[in-house]
Amino acid sequence: MAYAYIRETVASLVARHGTRDPYRLCGYCGAVVRQRPMGTGPTAIKGFCFVGSRIPVIELNDDLEEPLRRIVLAHELGHAVLHAERLTEPLVDASLYDDSTRTELEANLFAAELLLPDDAVLGALETGATFFEAAAALDVPPQLLDFKFRLLRDRGGFDMHSPVNVYADFLRRIR
Repeated sequence: MAYAYIRETVASLVARHGTRDPYRLCGYCGAVVRQRPMGTGPTAIKGFCFVGSRIPVIELNDDLEEPLRRIVLAHELGHAVLHAERLTEPLVDASLYDDSTRTELEANLFAAELLLPDDAVLGALETGATFFEAAAALDVPPQLLDFKFRLLRDRGGFDMHSPVNVYADFLRRIR
């Protein structure tokens, strides 16, 4: 799936519903969000998405701090929107965070595009902030900002590179 398609999909959702809030967008898209405790340890699942009775269901770890919960929800909404046909396949735990799956990368790009509007990112950088300072000012982990940088570079006219090398499974590693 091309970066442009992800940007256009997010732009269409935001324009249609007038919000970038992943909680509200889930409601508008018909996705049910269920929050429940899943732990905070290194093996805790942060969230997942599946289809039950033709309705997308997002299970979200209620033990996460809100900024991370919001990112995980945006990521899972990305799966619901971009990969609806795959959500009916049997869920295999090992595939949830497989570095090699393109779907995880696409869901991360969707979350970055949804939660980090271009003007907010460029505004944070125009102040002279470093990459890490900009991530902190935007209240996101540097890894999510790296995904946004990829989208900005793909569009053209943006030549900054991030100092981190992020993999599709970054959400599994983040605490």
